[in-house]
Amino acid sequence: MRGSTTLPPFQKFLEANRAIVYRFLTVAVGPQEADDVFQETFIAALRAYPRVREADKLDRWILAIASRKAIDHHRGAGRRPMPIDDPPDQPVHDPPVRYADDPLWAAVRSLPPRQRVAVVH
Repeated sequence: MRGSTTLPPFQKFLEANRAIVYRFLTVAVGPQEADDVFQETFIAALRAYPRVREADKLDRWILAIASRKAIDHHRGAGRRPMPIDDPPDQPVHDPPVRYADDPLWAAVRSLPPRQRVAVVH
């Protein structure tokens, strides 16, 4: 019967498809993110593996999973916080009060609080 070939053990399947999936993901998401998306791909494949019906199409099946995981990765990229470096340690000093006598700042201080906030921001 077509498509009813016996499934290889998952470890054997992983070894047989590791290189092609990793190359695909390196191009799809970049070398820095390929490892994480590769792991997500094979975790999803491991969970779904017992339900696979057509063992002769496993290579297309795993690439379809990798493709969906790459798309999910790109969708989530906008929601992930970007890491930033800590600012250099600098002593905290109160800024000098240069504008105490400035007529502009005197006018700002005379505004109602809500308007003052709007001007200052």
